[in-house]
Amino acid sequence: MAPAGAVVTGRLNCTIYSDDPDADLDLGGVIYFDSLSVQQQGGGTSAWEEWQMENFGSTTGPGTGPQEDYDGDGFVNWSEFIAGTQPTNADSYLRAQVEQHPGASNLVIRWNSESGRYYGISRSTNWPAGSGMQLIESNIVATPPENVYTDTVAASWQRYYYRIQVRTNQW
Repeated sequence: MAPAGAVVTGRLNCTIYSDDPDADLDLGGVIYFDSLSVQQQGGGTSAWEEWQMENFGSTTGPGTGPQEDYDGDGFVNWSEFIAGTQPTNADSYLRAQVEQHPGASNLVIRWNSESGRYYGISRSTNWPAGSGMQLIESNIVATPPENVYTDTVAASWQRYYYRIQVRTNQW
């Protein structure tokens, strides 16, 4: 660590991904620099643009933007890109099911899994799902075609709500 006021010269290489492709380089509130220059190297297409070409044949066609829903399944294209689902098939989306075996105090959660993804599970006893959600497991590595997680619940449990989150990098 450099002493206060020291000038440090060096090289910083970082890739920053976000849930919003238009804000991927927005570092505000995350890292503070006296001066910083960000340059894109290679001049090639981004992973998002490659995905658009593979799935839509275009990066500018109707319904192909990140916040649009090409197949009308209720999941925007950016979410399908992150989840690894097929944006031209309304039956392809991240879905989960929870099951309890009779007499067991465990709940088994299963969801479709895509390689190169990491999953997190949040749980709440309240509805709506965003109310009081607590992350109970993170960085679950994909095991295609399906991931399985067993949640041990209290004997007095009544009802739990779960949320599966997906990322292309660990958190």
